[in-house]
Amino acid sequence: MRKISLIGFVMLIVSIPTFAGGLLTNTNQHAAFLRMLSRGATFEIDGALSNPAGLAFLPNDGFHIGLSIQSAFQTRNIDASFYTYNGIAMNNGAPVIVDGKPVPTKSDAPFNKYYKGKAAAPVIPSLFAAYKKGDWTISGFFAITGGGGKASFDDGLPMFDAAAMAGIFQGSIPGYLNSGPEKHRPLVTPNMYDINSAMDGKQYIYSLQLGLTYKINDWLSAFAGGRMNYFTGGYKGFLNANLKEAYGGGELMDLELDCDQTGWGLTPVLGVDAKFGKFNIGAKYEFKTNLNIENKTNNLKYPDSAESLVGSYKDGVNTPNDIPSMLSVAVAYEILPVLRASVEYHFYDDKKAGMAGDKQKYLTKG
Repeated sequence: MRKISLIGFVMLIVSIPTFAGGLLTNTNQHAAFLRMLSRGATFEIDGALSNPAGLAFLPNDGFHIGLSIQSAFQTRNIDASFYTYNGIAMNNGAPVIVDGKPVPTKSDAPFNKYYKGKAAAPVIPSLFAAYKKGDWTISGFFAITGGGGKASFDDGLPMFDAAAMAGIFQGSIPGYLNSGPEKHRPLVTPNMYDINSAMDGKQYIYSLQLGLTYKINDWLSAFAGGRMNYFTGGYKGFLNANLKEAYGGGELMDLELDCDQTGWGLTPVLGVDAKFGKFNIGAKYEFKTNLNIENKTNNLKYPDSAESLVGSYKDGVNTPNDIPSMLSVAVAYEILPVLRASVEYHFYDDKKAGMAGDKQKYLTKG
């Protein structure tokens, strides 16, 4: 499973186009995964996902069906640390201006906060099926191949807080530099206000795959098929920033977001399997899935200074969230009828998968 990753925020205006950080790819679709993590060279029914070419070596002709139900509960805690700004660079009493904008000065110590999150997926079903007749096997599966649950952050997320702090500071600069009666109004820094925030997110990719396996000879087989992926998800949350009473009180920023998202894409899949006595080698290649997610926004409220944070969640906006291509190669050896050893390699080509805001350009490789 690809983990959610967060980037430190050290810029004045932070642009984060997606709160989830990217799609999650679930490889543990069958309870057998808990016993053996390397399933890429299996001959069992969950091979409909992990090694579809290997289904040519099912022991008997006829129908083969498997149903697996799992539960997953996780903590998604984030220990965030990022610098804020507390002043404007000055030169002989005048602000330093670059490209028409004043240059802010960074705080001496970073802002630190621990964000606690909980994710729950009480029921994760997976259904596998295959029908084998002679050298031909038709197979398929239905599963949640990406995401698969809901996550709640009762104290918000660092990307919200960082962007809000940047927007509040930027909004206070004009008053600070004003040459009129309000000249030198204080810059608003994090010690002057409190932030109250919360966010809930959900993400599911429902997948239905069908394909055909052919046994070329006694030791080699091949598979070709396709997978339909349907994405559904969304975000609901808020952020309020208010001046402390010691500084006069009052609201500085008010954000609200309630957005549902949907999208779909097709994944071509190829596979081969080679069986040499007690050795078995399975390989599979899943092509990149072009996936655009469209917003259906029920509520979106934010000031102009937060455009870079939530502007991309306006109703009707499409965001690229491609599922990267994936190559898996696995080798298994049957030591005894009741004892097997297996090793597997996965490569996800994230670099070539389109992401919101072209984030893939910042990756050096998959």
